[in-house]
Amino acid sequence: MNRWERRVLGVLALGGSFLGLVLGITLLVSQHSPLVVVFEIPFLALYVWGIWCGLRMLEQPETALKMNVWFWATQVPYLTSPIAGYYFASGSMLYVTYQPSTSSVGMFYRFGSQFQYSLFQADKPFVLGVNIFALVIVGWLVWRLYQSAPNNLIQRTQTRDAG
Repeated sequence: MNRWERRVLGVLALGGSFLGLVLGITLLVSQHSPLVVVFEIPFLALYVWGIWCGLRMLEQPETALKMNVWFWATQVPYLTSPIAGYYFASGSMLYVTYQPSTSSVGMFYRFGSQFQYSLFQADKPFVLGVNIFALVIVGWLVWRLYQSAPNNLIQRTQTRDAG
């Protein structure tokens, strides 16, 4: 992995997660409902994990690739419905959404960090979406993992054929 790739991905994960954590803690402190606090803590934990992933990417990129794939994969889905909703983004987001009831496609972009959840809100429409930005990063990281794996795969294949 190139130095510029490590730096860009590391700074996005580290900086975006730090920003998300600070904003999330600010939001958490202002809450008065224990139930809201319970639902916000997993998102804060995701931001702490993102800080860890960003640091690992900057310091040990070879061992951090798989961890970062999973971190960025948590940012891909977007869902709202009357029953439940979820999206999570760290660093940047470019969501493309589709609302089946109106057959409308939407898009929104933000630079920064944001999360949203909902449970049992009848006024929420059913909307599916994908964070294209995070999906591209997941694809890039998987491709980098695949590039680093051929030596290991060739050695395993040769070992099986020889034995």
